[in-house]
Amino acid sequence: MSDDLITDVEHREALRVLSSELAKRGYGMMALGSSAVLLKSGAIGSTKDVDVHPFHIEDVEKYWTVLDEIATALKGHYKFEKDGASVTLQITVRGRMVPVEFIEGREDFIEPHVLADALKSAKVVEGVYVPTWEHLVGMKTEAYFDRTGEKKTKYLADLGVIRERIEAAGEKLGAAELERVIRLRPEKKHQEMLQTAFRELSAVIAG
Repeated sequence: MSDDLITDVEHREALRVLSSELAKRGYGMMALGSSAVLLKSGAIGSTKDVDVHPFHIEDVEKYWTVLDEIATALKGHYKFEKDGASVTLQITVRGRMVPVEFIEGREDFIEPHVLADALKSAKVVEGVYVPTWEHLVGMKTEAYFDRTGEKKTKYLADLGVIRERIEAAGEKLGAAELERVIRLRPEKKHQEMLQTAFRELSAVIAG
């Protein structure tokens, strides 16, 4: 495994310490992407970063202070990304630096109202809020829609992993709920996202 990749053990530890530090300061945390798949299905092998959404952030200036405090507490540092939709926080986990993307949401990324909707039905796993499979499929399908080239291929592969994990757990996606979460996105994305999601996940869609 590449030294740049994060093991499941490191990933879980990163999620644990982050949720703990945020909770001390009055914030919650929702896992996204591979971080959510890890908590829902037990293992993913390795990833390049940790994806989370901190929530109930009303005072932006206080949030900056919180980021400073967490970076200091976890012997790391952070930077605001140019796209304005996320903050990358580097933290020390088991003696090495682990990158964490704090996703805030943006109109052409994952919109804030989509994150808020995902939080409503999220379940707490190991102290972290985890979205439903339908929301995770919606997020991966939107990422697939928005990307090009190799990155587009990567997100299609991610959908395949999610399908395998749902099958292994003996679970099913709700067709109506999957369509609902996809339609939370801009209308221009609906048709292609629906086609992709229902094609790639047909084996695990009920109803």
